[in-house]
Amino acid sequence: MTQSSKRSALREQQAAAAKAARTRRIVGIGLGVVALILTVIVIVVFIRTPASAPGAASGAPRNATATNDGVTLYAGHAKPDAPRIDVYLDFQCPVCKTAESSYNATMKQLAEAGDIVLVQHTLTFMDGNLHNTASTRAATAATCADIDGTTYPAMTAAIYARQQTEELVGSVGYEDSLLRSTLPVEVGITGAALTTYQQCYDTAAPRAFLANVTKAGYAANVGGTPTFQRNGVELAVHPVAAPKLKIVATTPEQFASLLLTGH
Repeated sequence: MTQSSKRSALREQQAAAAKAARTRRIVGIGLGVVALILTVIVIVVFIRTPASAPGAASGAPRNATATNDGVTLYAGHAKPDAPRIDVYLDFQCPVCKTAESSYNATMKQLAEAGDIVLVQHTLTFMDGNLHNTASTRAATAATCADIDGTTYPAMTAAIYARQQTEELVGSVGYEDSLLRSTLPVEVGITGAALTTYQQCYDTAAPRAFLANVTKAGYAANVGGTPTFQRNGVELAVHPVAAPKLKIVATTPEQFASLLLTGH
């Protein structure tokens, strides 16, 4: 190869190397721009996603537990050593209604004082027993009512107050108009909040959340309602006396002692 040819070949190699370097810089800049755009998109999505609704995708209420298996009532008051009280209920269960009327004031007082952490789990097995959907629709109503974080207990009480006087197979149970319009207004949900509530109810938004509540109830060995547990241990609570079995109804004072001490 002549000296001239060597110089020509060297220039061609240098030109090719320079072109490759320019290509790498262009590709690098392009990837950097794409990464920047993706970062901005992620930031915008994060900013626009409500921080107060971590379980919105599954219709979980504002005061849902961390594991989405129940709703914490009167949240934010608990003392560090307060026992967790789990209440399992079904809105068509007549004994649950008795328990609500007998013990609701006690549970509210202890929870607001921070002496207990009160968690409610709405089960829906009575739908199968009575061949209707009232338990599920009532549980949906209660869950959708947890809009501002304070209405869930009031909705629970309002639903129980309208429970049928006796269990009738095939009955409607709770009318949609009652759950959708009458009760939310009765407990103070109005205006834009009422629209939000009704959208939640109409679309059955909490269905995934309620399915998880049921699944967790079975995992916790809950065999019926009402069931009261203290730190995972079932309490011997008898809302209704059973003379033939020599069972005496648990008084509110006895109930409070069970919640606080376990006996």
